Amino acid sequence: MIAKSVFDYRWIQEIPKGKPVLIIAEGVFMYFTKKEVIELIYKLVKAFHGAEMLVETIPNSLVKQSKKQDLIKKQIRMNVQFNWGVKNGRELEKLNKQIKFIEEWHYFEYHKDRWKSIRWLSLIPLFKNRFGNRIVHLSLG
Repeated sequence: MIAKSVFDYRWIQEIPKGKPVLIIAEGVFMYFTKKEVIELIYKLVKAFHGAEMLVETIPNSLVKQSKKQDLIKKQIRMNVQFNWGVKNGRELEKLNKQIKFIEEWHYFEYHKDRWKSIRWLSLIPLFKNRFGNRIVHLSLG
């Protein structure tokens, strides 16, 4: 754990070189703009060529919904909103030609007992893809 903003790129120098790197971005990218995500991805690819990355993504529909409603403000009492989402994990390859999509896991596919009455909706692809987060596994370079 490094106590710096992800955009304070000095943290990159604190990662040991010559060892395998796994970057985990959970609950982060959706708060950034597309421009910020592209800039960060560029820096990560450049600094950690060959690393693997697990990134949580949300669908575009949740970004649009959060801008119309104060969903996050009501849930966690913070004045933030979602700014970036993707239709699916393969879209991340478009951010940088060095990124390779490996696989993705949809939240609705796990811990089905947690979803209670909406778990049956996860069987409907349109609902599942419009309202569920994913973890996307990437290779950088």
